[in-house]
Amino acid sequence: MPLTRYFLLVGGVLLALLFVADAYLPKLPLADTANADLPVIRIHTDRKWPAPVVYDTSLPTIVPAQTASSVARFSRLQRPKRRTIPHAGPRHQV
Repeated sequence: MPLTRYFLLVGGVLLALLFVADAYLPKLPLADTANADLPVIRIHTDRKWPAPVVYDTSLPTIVPAQTASSVARFSRLQRPKRRTIPHAGPRHQV
């Protein structure tokens, strides 16, 4: 398992470098504790979100009843009449 040996070797070297860096680099000063006497800052915006849209799914779906005349009217394919534009022929510029 050369891949396992690689990860163990590189991981060990990186861990050793962390210990060496911790020993040689200067320690950072500790952060002061937060002052509890400061006032609380409360930010309030004037922008309002839109009202939520609520869908009432408890009502049954309303399906319009089909009548015989509407079925017959839409069963035929109705194409609009095509209007033709009179063609004047090509124009030649002199």
